[in-house]
Amino acid sequence: MTKKVGVVVARFQVAALHQGHCDLIEYALAQCERVLVVLGIPGSLPTNRNPLEYHMREAMVREAYPEVEIIGLPDQLSDAYWSETLDALIAERCHGCDVVLYGSRDSFFGVYGGHFATEVFEPRCHDNGTSARAQIAERVSVTPDFRAGIIYREETRTPRVYVTVDVAVMNDEGEVLLATKSREQGKKCFVGGFIDPDDTSLEAAASRELHEEVEGLCTEGPFIYIGSTKIDDWRYHGTPDVVMTHMFITHRTWGYAKARDDIDAVAWVPIDEIEAVLADYHLPLGKMLKAYIAK
Repeated sequence: MTKKVGVVVARFQVAALHQGHCDLIEYALAQCERVLVVLGIPGSLPTNRNPLEYHMREAMVREAYPEVEIIGLPDQLSDAYWSETLDALIAERCHGCDVVLYGSRDSFFGVYGGHFATEVFEPRCHDNGTSARAQIAERVSVTPDFRAGIIYREETRTPRVYVTVDVAVMNDEGEVLLATKSREQGKKCFVGGFIDPDDTSLEAAASRELHEEVEGLCTEGPFIYIGSTKIDDWRYHGTPDVVMTHMFITHRTWGYAKARDDIDAVAWVPIDEIEAVLADYHLPLGKMLKAYIAK
């Protein structure tokens, strides 16, 4: 007699299996002699949609249902290739068996194009991982386990590279617009900041940062890319993270320049004098600018 195998394909990106997850697995267990749980593995670093690593989710399912088999399935570029990969995995694990794939109506069935039979499971509740994660984000726990989880994530994550832009605005007198911030203890820096997710390009980010931090200034022509370099940002000393900035130059046509946002003051400084007034972490940008102009 052919053995019936139920396959549950899911992500289970939750702190604990909710009732809908449990109902799905238990339904498959009631219908089949074997149950294989296939956990999706994203190709990206952790995100808000996929915060948990595979081994965490595997342990969660195994603790609740030790009788099921669990395996991971990496995401693929196309739905067709993902379906082929899933079918190959199932064929290897369930050779000669009668296989049925189980899932809810809004599960992976919308992208699955393989040849195995599927059956839609109608859950009794409408719990979902997205709302479960959102509820966690709405409250901050004061328990040691909660703090330990945050520390674990920071200790084990991949080092970040923070992308920034800096802008050298030049005038007809050969002066550069520099900014002063109170935290720099009298030293100056170029106008700039971090890239926003809404920025369509580095040039767009440079323009946005300039006009957010300086008012009354009209520039002519494009923002010309000079180069990039790491910045020794004191805020990330002792961490694995780094700041990588991209330097641009543009030209003022007319208008006054007045500081706003997190800048205390702006001043026009002759190009030959900028290295004497720049904060240490912006000295490489000053050298880069002078080398560009010297060409």
